[in-house]
Amino acid sequence: MSWAAGYDCPKLVLAAIRALCCKIDTIPTHQRHIGEVVSLTVKGSFFGQYGARVVRDPHPGNAAGSWRLVFLGPVMLLASACAGADADALGLLRETMDKRVEIYQAISRERREWRENREVLVGRIQLIEEEAAQLEKKITEDLSAAQELENQLEPVLAETKALDAASAFLLEQVRLLEDDLGRRLLKSLPDPLKEKLAPLIQRIPADPANTQLAMAERYQNAIGILNEVNKFNGQVNVVSEIRSMAGGGAKQVKTLYLGIGQAYCVSPKGDLAAVGEPGDGGWTWRDAPVSAAAIKRAIGMLDSKHGGAEFVPLPVKLEAR
Repeated sequence: MSWAAGYDCPKLVLAAIRALCCKIDTIPTHQRHIGEVVSLTVKGSFFGQYGARVVRDPHPGNAAGSWRLVFLGPVMLLASACAGADADALGLLRETMDKRVEIYQAISRERREWRENREVLVGRIQLIEEEAAQLEKKITEDLSAAQELENQLEPVLAETKALDAASAFLLEQVRLLEDDLGRRLLKSLPDPLKEKLAPLIQRIPADPANTQLAMAERYQNAIGILNEVNKFNGQVNVVSEIRSMAGGGAKQVKTLYLGIGQAYCVSPKGDLAAVGEPGDGGWTWRDAPVSAAAIKRAIGMLDSKHGGAEFVPLPVKLEAR
């Protein structure tokens, strides 16, 4: 009968494995080769000197670089002793030992690959950090340039604000000018001058607050009106027009305008005459038959029908306005 008879061989073999898996910190580092079979003598053991396989210990509680010896000789001895007792258990034991070695090798391989991947990741991190530093430098330069532009923009904004204030002032002035032209001056202008100014008068906006005309166009229009008025006011103008005369109805007459302040008209026969003055509501005419001859003579001199120049007395009404 085998000496192993009466023992539970699987439990005995597992107990032996646990007892023979010891740390080999005393073995020099250069001798720790994974998978290498070494010969050691385990003192105090009835197994004597047997072969053992060196493997890394993956247990997280052990220090880095910790190793274990898996003694093969005693295990094989126990396996032989128990061969007759339980062949299936011994097969399972061999399979378990092979799996243990494969696991240790897989752990070692994963650690090696992790170190290699770690180097790649560290390189990438350094590259990203360098790019981030360059971007920060670029951002700093852009912020500095933006600050410089802002400093240059301040006087421009101040000038723009002053121009806006000047524009608002000019806009108010042209509004007042157009209002004065439409409310007072245009109503007191002679009819011939009104007809000449009709295209410009139509361009005066009825509602200055809601107009499509630019301020420059409005100023140009107002200045055009004033230029024509000033030109007419500096001349003596004779025009033919239809006018209602006292006692004679509508007659074609010749009118002598002394600027925009005084006017005289006379019928072709020289029997009807009138004197006109501007007012707030327009021109007013009053009959002046006693001045008909003088008015006709003055108009004749302008028409070159009378030779030479002479003083002609005409009625004038002066008012302070």
